[in-house]
Amino acid sequence: MLKIKFSHEYPKSHQQKLATLLRVELKHRMDLSDELVNYDTVYLDGDAVGYYRLPNGLVLVLYFIGDKGIPFTTIRRATGKKQTYYQSKIGQVFEVVLVEDKSDQTSLFESGKGDNNGRGEDAGEAGLRPDVQGDVGGVGQDRETERVDARTGD
Repeated sequence: MLKIKFSHEYPKSHQQKLATLLRVELKHRMDLSDELVNYDTVYLDGDAVGYYRLPNGLVLVLYFIGDKGIPFTTIRRATGKKQTYYQSKIGQVFEVVLVEDKSDQTSLFESGKGDNNGRGEDAGEAGLRPDVQGDVGGVGQDRETERVDARTGD
């Protein structure tokens, strides 16, 4: 099963265990509203509340509907490979995983097998396509660190 991994407990997910990817949007971080950023990045760490720091530049906004019927988003750093990967997974179900052991957060993109060893690329170099947006059966219009398992591509 595909996995979408989070390093903290995010209230936005309502502890849903499965979620279907509905849509993928390529955005510039500066174009995101403060309300969306606050909603998407707030996390719980024991009794403390924190906010995940989003990367500057281009990001992917992933739209999910969870197994309790509650929609949520996650904002991830954008690369051409990630955009292509997530676009190809629209309509598929992901397991929502809380990764407590940070060493288990091996990323295909951070391991040097993805985009330019993690060095920034502009949209043209990274193969990002702002004109391509995903949609499933009429659903809508077209943060946290990206985690893709290097062994499975999930």
